Amino acid sequence: MKRTQRATLTLAAVAALLPFTAAACGGDDDSSDGGGDGISAAEMAELFVEAGAPDDEAECVGEALEGKVSREQIEQFLGSADGTDLDEDLLATIGTAVGTCTA
Repeated sequence: MKRTQRATLTLAAVAALLPFTAAACGGDDDSSDGGGDGISAAEMAELFVEAGAPDDEAECVGEALEGKVSREQIEQFLGSADGTDLDEDLLATIGTAVGTCTA
């Protein structure tokens, strides 16, 4: 249960921080240089669902992030307690996808 709550709070926190993250980055570069490492949208969605995200939002986020982030980056994001230990570009990239998919 705690993991589900953390994932939901993490997604909500990223969506809430999106305006601040975009301003801090100073541009609209939506690339995190993650390279994607071959992780598919469906695999990303599965990771988000396992972390407690609703199926429809997880699928949307997976599609939006396909080719932009690596499996390692997604796992880092999902394992982060509050996002402060994440790269700003990664947070902005994921935040954009979450913001789009939860709006």
